[in-house]
Amino acid sequence: MEIKAVFLDIDGTLLSHTTESVPLSAQQAIREAQARGVRVFAATGRHICELDQLPLAGVKFDGYVLLNGALCMDAARNVLFGCPLPAEAVAVIVERLRARPLPCWFNEAQYMYMNLVTEDVLRVQDAIGSPVPPVEDPERALVNEIYQLIPFVGEEDFAALFSDLPGLNSTRWTSVSVDVINAHTSKTEGILRLLAALGLPADAYLAVGDGANDAEMLRRAPIGVAMGNAEPVARAAADFVTGDIDDDGLAAALSRFGLCG
Repeated sequence: MEIKAVFLDIDGTLLSHTTESVPLSAQQAIREAQARGVRVFAATGRHICELDQLPLAGVKFDGYVLLNGALCMDAARNVLFGCPLPAEAVAVIVERLRARPLPCWFNEAQYMYMNLVTEDVLRVQDAIGSPVPPVEDPERALVNEIYQLIPFVGEEDFAALFSDLPGLNSTRWTSVSVDVINAHTSKTEGILRLLAALGLPADAYLAVGDGANDAEMLRRAPIGVAMGNAEPVARAAADFVTGDIDDDGLAAALSRFGLCG
C-alpha cells in the first residue's frame, strides 16, 4: 500500500512534555514525508487555538482533525467538517452548571473559554503546557455551537452532569478531566471526512498515537502505530509499536513505512 497521508496525535506522539518540544528527528522526518508528496495532518483532542500556544513551529500541517474528530480544518484553517454537541444537551449542562458551579471548558469552532478556574484546572493545564482560556459566562453556549466540553471533575460529579444525557461520547484523560463530544463523531470519523473533503483515498493512510483517545483511530486505520510510551489500550489497538517519543520513535515509525530516510 502506498501511503498518501499521515495523521499524528500531538501530546505524547509529536510533542514531548519531558523536553517541551518536538524531537528534531520527528521534524525532519515529517518534512521528508511531505517532500515525497505525503500529506501530514494533526489528529488531536486539542483546539486550534491551543495548537498556536504549543511549541510546534517546526511542523507545518496540511490540515487538522481537532477535538477528537468533532471539527476538521484544512491547512488554511477553513472548517471542512463539524459535528457540534446537541444543543439540547448543552442547554441542560449550562443549567446544571448554573445551579452547581463546576469547572467546564467550552470549545467553539474558533474560540474557547471556561466558566470558572480551579486549582485542578491550573494543575492539569500546567502539566500539558497549555494556558487556561479566558473566563466567560457559559450562557454564550446557548447561542454559539459547542463542539467539545471538558469538565474538570471526578467520576461522581461527571455522572451527575452527563450520565442521563443521550448523544454524547466521553474519554477521561486525567482523574479530573474528561473530553465530551457528539457520539456521532470520533477521530476516525474526522479523518475520513477530511480525506473525502480533500480528495484523498480513505484506505491509504497511517495513524500514530499514544493515548486512550487514540485507540479507536489506531484500530480502524489501514496502518495504526502506537508510540512506545503509549497507554496499554492504544498499544493493543495498533498494528505496530514504535519507540518512545524521546527515543526518536516517530521518526522510526515513518522510516519503517518508507516515508523518510
